[in-house]
Amino acid sequence: MTISALGRANPRAISQAGATPQSTPASTRGKGGRGRLEASVNIEGMDPPRSHGPCQGALSMKLPKLETGSPPHRETSASPCPDLPRCAGVRAVKSIARLAAAAPWLLPLVMACSGENVARPPPPPVDWQAFQRTPPDAGPATGPAAKEATLALDYMTALGSPAFVRLGPLFDADGRSSFPGMADAHDREGVVRLHTALFGALDQRHFVAGRVWRTAGEQTVEWTMMGLQNSDWLGVPATHKPIAIKGIALLWTNDDGTVADAHVTFDVAAAKALLGAGPKELAGVPAPTLPTEPTQVVDASPQAPDLVATVRTALDALENNVEGAYAAQMADDVELHTLERADPTRGKDGQTAYFKAMHKSIAQLDATVQNGWSGGSFAIVEYSLAGEQIGPIGWVPLQRDRVVKKHNVDVDEIVDGKIKRIWRYDNPNELVIPGP
Repeated sequence: MTISALGRANPRAISQAGATPQSTPASTRGKGGRGRLEASVNIEGMDPPRSHGPCQGALSMKLPKLETGSPPHRETSASPCPDLPRCAGVRAVKSIARLAAAAPWLLPLVMACSGENVARPPPPPVDWQAFQRTPPDAGPATGPAAKEATLALDYMTALGSPAFVRLGPLFDADGRSSFPGMADAHDREGVVRLHTALFGALDQRHFVAGRVWRTAGEQTVEWTMMGLQNSDWLGVPATHKPIAIKGIALLWTNDDGTVADAHVTFDVAAAKALLGAGPKELAGVPAPTLPTEPTQVVDASPQAPDLVATVRTALDALENNVEGAYAAQMADDVELHTLERADPTRGKDGQTAYFKAMHKSIAQLDATVQNGWSGGSFAIVEYSLAGEQIGPIGWVPLQRDRVVKKHNVDVDEIVDGKIKRIWRYDNPNELVIPGP
């Protein structure tokens, strides 16, 4: 057995063990003979040490200082070790003793090590072609996956299906949906119930998508519906009259082609006015018409600027009551389209009038953006306006000592960094107790 150690040893221990010390060349010694000296000890009856075996230097490790009954031999300048090779050998024997005391499980491994040369194992196989493979195409990072591409139009079809039989399967099991002024739906069955409350009383429903904006995880669809009110609908007895509703839906989509969430918005009061049951201020507002052009689809582009920032700046100015900063975000010929006016409001003067009216109606106005996306030259922004009502808000009368919150979805066309056109979707009826 071959033992390789670093250090110095006691010659008496070597002679007692029946070992013959073998010194290494002087070149291995440290400067002035005081460096680390490697020595090999050949136990009688064992083969001499081999030079490149796997256990070479196995015991040349730092071992913990252990109490083995007698202090280790220490050399001093006054009494140096008389025979350095023999000292190195005895140090090796003591190292084994300390090793056996500190880690008895390790000693058999050391004793069992072979001094034979072991061939280097072959290198692991490498599939170099793997580094040249093209990853699967998951679609553009800013656009919908293949199964999501038609979800907005599928949603339109599902809303027109009898008893909404196609709507439930379009949503995932934990799908959600909301409408301003109603309780949110939190599962697939709730989604169907919510849409049934909104549209179930309207027969011969026909939904047409006018414009669709798509990102990787959200689709906004601007839609118009035609139908007949043959049943009681949101507090209005059956009139058997035709009805037309224009609205917007924000759809959060999954890669598997299902809808995770749907935020639906339309003006209930404007729709009731068409049935003769709405606010008198809305009498005479014309019914929306179905789009005659093919659906316009706009996909988000990674190179497009963040147009939502312009709208955020305007809303921040509205909240902080900085009229000049608000007007500065508007083009000189800006247009505002709402569902409660036959014609759009045009020009900056119309926007500053709206700015002043909001601050006269709501104290401590808070404008909060919930969601926003850019697509083409458009920004779609979902936000809320909240505060204490201190005056009428449009046709909604003053309700004293009441904090109100109004949800809006604006489709803003941005040209040269200014807001050129606004299509606003809201439900002012949510401000009126008890709700829609």
